[in-house]
Amino acid sequence: MRTQIENEYVKFWIEEGVIYNTYKSHVTEITLPMAKQIVADRVKLSGDGLWPGIIDPSKTVKMDSAARKYMASDEATGGLSAVAILVDNFITRMTGNLYLKIGRPRIPIQLFTSRTKALDWLENYKH
Repeated sequence: MRTQIENEYVKFWIEEGVIYNTYKSHVTEITLPMAKQIVADRVKLSGDGLWPGIIDPSKTVKMDSAARKYMASDEATGGLSAVAILVDNFITRMTGNLYLKIGRPRIPIQLFTSRTKALDWLENYKH
């Protein structure tokens, strides 16, 4: 199994039983084709395991409705036990809340302003 993978939108790596997902700074909006590529690469990295994940959206402030629906689907959340999303401003918090409210993902997902608190919460979802 790989421990790191990167594409034009995001960098993934595994560290201490958590999959990290950091969006690249030029990515300000996620479309459906981008979402599908992001998920495909995460699946390549994670293999058949079940992992908690932490997402740092960086400057990503929008996700179109098709991407939002896909990212909440069973296909997109497969292999993830829970996800913590780091938010550091009003816009990313608003986007994250919209994703949670409209998408209604089937795994536990919470927003955090602190990486430490996010990692503490994810400890409950390590297998």
